[in-house]
Amino acid sequence: MVSQPKQLVKVQIITGLLSVPDNQFSRSNPQNFAFIIGSIFGVSNSVTTRPAARYSSLGYRTVQRFYALKDVGWLMVNLLLFKHSAHKKGQGRLLAADETVKPKAGKRTHGLGGFYSSLAKRVIKSVSFLAISTIGIEKQKSCILGCDQLTVNNLDSNGDAEPETTSRRKKAGGGRPKGSKNKAKSEPSGTSCQVLKSPLPLAQSKLKTLLPELSCFRLVLDGFYGHHDYVLLAAEYGLNIVSKPKTNAHPTLPFEGRYAGAGRPRALGDGVRLTDIAGKFFVSTLEDKNSNVSTGIYRFEAFTPKMSGLKLNVVVMVHTRQMTKRVSRNILSTNDLTPGALALINYYSLRFQAVRRCDRV
Repeated sequence: MVSQPKQLVKVQIITGLLSVPDNQFSRSNPQNFAFIIGSIFGVSNSVTTRPAARYSSLGYRTVQRFYALKDVGWLMVNLLLFKHSAHKKGQGRLLAADETVKPKAGKRTHGLGGFYSSLAKRVIKSVSFLAISTIGIEKQKSCILGCDQLTVNNLDSNGDAEPETTSRRKKAGGGRPKGSKNKAKSEPSGTSCQVLKSPLPLAQSKLKTLLPELSCFRLVLDGFYGHHDYVLLAAEYGLNIVSKPKTNAHPTLPFEGRYAGAGRPRALGDGVRLTDIAGKFFVSTLEDKNSNVSTGIYRFEAFTPKMSGLKLNVVVMVHTRQMTKRVSRNILSTNDLTPGALALINYYSLRFQAVRRCDRV
C-alpha cells in the first residue's frame, strides 16, 4: 500500500473540516479551496493570490473570486481548524488583538490611507488590518481567528477631510453654559473601536459554543487601547484587558486612612511617582546577561485618570543599563487583580506572538 504525501493528507483533513458548517460553501468552492490549500503548501515565500494560482491548476481570476466571497464565515473556518490542530484541554489561552500596517503605493487600493507605523514612527501611506488571535500560555503559539481591514471613514473621494456640519458656539464667559445637562459618554467613533466590536463578540460566542471547556478570560492589547472605553467593551463579553498605558498615566493609590465621619468617603490617596517608586512595592529583579540590563519589578493597585472608577493591577518595570546607567520604564496594567507581576509580564509579552502572525497576513 502506497502512503499518501503529508501535504495531501493535510489538504484532505482541512477540506473534511470545512464540510462541517452548513451553507458556508457552494458545491464548487470546496474543490477550489482544496486546490488553493495544496498550492499554499508549495509556496516558499509570502503567500498571495498570484502564487496561489501559479502553483495550482486554477486561474488567477478564479482564485480572486474565491477570496472575494462574502457569504463565507472565515471566523468559523479558523475556529474549526484551531479546534482540530491547536486546541488541547486544560491549556490556558489568551485573546489578543493588534493592528498591522503595510506600506502601499498607488491610488486605487481599497482602504488606502494614512496610518501610523510603529516601525517608521510616523504616518505613512499604507493599508491597515486588525487581527484577533488566540495564544497558548504554555506553548506560546498564536492562532489567528479573524482579520478585518481598517479604512479611513472621514475622508471624501478627493482625500480631504469632510467639513463639519455644525459649528461650535463660543461661550460668552467662562465655566459651564447655563442650562446645560450631563450627557452620557458615547463610545469612541474611531475605526479601531468599530472594527474591534464586530469580531470580538462573535469570536467569544463561537469559542464558548465549540469549546465550552476553554478558559480564555483575558484580552491582550497594546497601549492604544488602554483606556476606559475598551475596558467596558471587553467587560461586556467577560474579558479583562491587559494593556500598556503611557508613562504619564499618573497612577493614584487607594485611600487607606480613616473615614472623617461626614461627607463622601475619600477614594483616592497619594499619587505614585514612577521616577522614585517606593520600595514597599518591590517584587523582584531580573538580570539579562546578554544585554547587560537589570530590571526591577514593582506591583501595586491604583487608579488612573484614563480609567476612572476602576482599580487596576499595575506593574512597573524599571530597566537600568549597567554600562551607561541609563534608566527607562514600562508600565503594564489590567483590571484583573488576581495575576501576579511576573504572570502579567508574561501575558503581555505573548502579545508579540500575535504581532508576528499579523505581519504575515
